[in-house]
Amino acid sequence: MTNPAGRRSLHRSFLDRSLVSASVVVLVGVAMFAALSTCSFADDGPKPDPAGIATGDTTTAVDAAGNPFVVPEPTDKNAPDYAANKKAFAEYQARAAKERSQ
Repeated sequence: MTNPAGRRSLHRSFLDRSLVSASVVVLVGVAMFAALSTCSFADDGPKPDPAGIATGDTTTAVDAAGNPFVVPEPTDKNAPDYAANKKAFAEYQARAAKERSQ
């Protein structure tokens, strides 16, 4: 016959080992979660630039295609669209002066 006390001790030692291994797995999982969650926090955000030194001024502002937002003064008087460009430049200057005065 088998010894029931021997069986119990074998059974308990197996449970003890499985509890230890399960607790190690849980601890490793918690450590990995903590490490990954601290890396995923967002930064404080962009720092303000009240002087505009880092962002530039109106002469350096361009759209996605690289076209400037500031309407340039037409220089070629022989261009076929000189009159339209001159009118657009005059309108831009008038709006810019109005915005500066506000």
